[in-house]
Amino acid sequence: MSLMEYLIFRYNKTVALVIAAPQGDNTEEINKCTQKLNAVNDALQELQKRLEEQKQALAAAQKRTSELHEAEGKAKKLESELSTALADLEKREAAVKAAEDEVRKAEEELRNAVNDLNAQETAYKTKCAELEAKSQDSSATQVTRSKAANELAQLKQENPLPLRKAKLTQEAALRRVEKQRKEAETKTAEAQAATKATAKARSDAENQRKEVEHQKELAIKAEEELAEITKQVEKQMVQTQEAFDEAVKELEEAKKKAGDSKGSLWWLDRELKEAKKYLPKSKQ
Repeated sequence: MSLMEYLIFRYNKTVALVIAAPQGDNTEEINKCTQKLNAVNDALQELQKRLEEQKQALAAAQKRTSELHEAEGKAKKLESELSTALADLEKREAAVKAAEDEVRKAEEELRNAVNDLNAQETAYKTKCAELEAKSQDSSATQVTRSKAANELAQLKQENPLPLRKAKLTQEAALRRVEKQRKEAETKTAEAQAATKATAKARSDAENQRKEVEHQKELAIKAEEELAEITKQVEKQMVQTQEAFDEAVKELEEAKKKAGDSKGSLWWLDRELKEAKKYLPKSKQ
């Protein structure tokens, strides 16, 4: 009786509670606790593994999205820079082409002038030859020969030097302009090549930017899907927490019943504490 009184005092119980305490075997309750505990342990370990994998995948997806966001910014900047450069090159090409057109126009005017001087020189020589032939034509009358000789003499008295000098001057100017026109053509070709190359680079940059944007959209979608799966796993963790609480409750109920547990209750209690480590820190 003294031992009973000591235990009642030691565990803060009442005599009435001790008298009303359930009697009999608690093996069934222990088995039920064991089964539930094993299920909770397996579920916790599996969920913890899945949750960790999902968190790692989500972190990788977020990193990928961030990298693509940065790449998108760089692609847009490059495209903008190339667009500006292309606009400048198009202006330069237009200016160079306009200069080439001016040189071509000057060349055409000089060529027409040289052709005109050549025509005048040819006409002068032709006229002299015709008059020379008439003045020596034995079949013609003396009057005709004399007239032709007089005209030839008058024609030869005219100074052909200004015509020849003008021709030489115009020919020299034409050669200079032809050289300038070739140089202008080279500059135009170079400007066109630069414009074409920059236009291609800008087109490539635009395609690159579009591809990065597409990849970013896919990455965001994947990130959202992973976030949703992670949320579902976390929900399962909550459900497992409830199962854990239920196992603890059943263990406490089993403890209240008398029976020969032979250390089973202590072992179950230990395993429950061990299993609790697998729960999120907020649930511990």
